[in-house]
Amino acid sequence: MSLFLPKLTCKKDIDEVIKGVAEKVVVLRFGRDEDSVCLQLDEIKNWCFMRKETRQTYNKCTHNVMGFAKLP
Repeated sequence: MSLFLPKLTCKKDIDEVIKGVAEKVVVLRFGRDEDSVCLQLDEIKNWCFMRKETRQTYNKCTHNVMGFAKLP
């Protein structure tokens, strides 16, 4: 799932996402793409998107990924 999410590479990118989205909830997933816990979180987010009951809530959020290996 993280392959399809926007990837943030620095603090400036995070600031732009937070300041640029006023009508949605910003969801940031910090971690490494190859980490099993991060992959599980991505699967849970994907499962929530696929369910009719939670899709409307999911669509009110903007999802982004920040990799620890890329932090300055």
